[in-house]
Amino acid sequence: MIELLLKLTLWACWTTAYVLIIRRARLDRVPAMPFPATCMNTSWEAMMLFEHEFGGLGWITVFVWFALDLVILAQYLVYARPRQITGLADEVFWPATVAMFVVCAALPWAIHSAFDDKAGLVAAYLQNALMSILFCEMLLRRNGLRGQSVYIALARLVGTGVAIFYGEPSGPFLLPCYLTIVAFDTAYVMLLIRVARRDGIRLLGRL
Repeated sequence: MIELLLKLTLWACWTTAYVLIIRRARLDRVPAMPFPATCMNTSWEAMMLFEHEFGGLGWITVFVWFALDLVILAQYLVYARPRQITGLADEVFWPATVAMFVVCAALPWAIHSAFDDKAGLVAAYLQNALMSILFCEMLLRRNGLRGQSVYIALARLVGTGVAIFYGEPSGPFLLPCYLTIVAFDTAYVMLLIRVARRDGIRLLGRL
């Protein structure tokens, strides 16, 4: 019973995070998830749908995440594309986007094969660690809260934290990923609070 409740908490938190990311992107008209993370997540979910034998609820959950990530990917293409060409970055946006997608989408499959990672845990937590770092980088680069909310951060932190502290398999590779996720997700929440105070924004009112 406890195991089921913890799994439901994990699934509910990450589904909530995805929905809030989509909502925040639509409201602020900017991508609300770092693009490399979106690519890796979408690829991992596709891999799990075809390679991993989930039970009914697990398969449905991963399918829902996959569908939500496709929406997030589409939002990136809409909101990040340049409206006019003002520099080299704008000129190479589309080839750079395709190249980034191919490289990042290939990573979960490469890790899955190299580590004989049938459950997808190594790929999942490596990309989760990278995502935690990239969210911090996104906040620092934007120097503001556009496309971000503390509820997204907390949903990600609690969802992954439940999985980690409940007892996902540990090892010489996964343990550093766990520590990186917790450290950078916690730092991200603290940075959000600091930026909100600086800019006079009521953080809890920003869903």
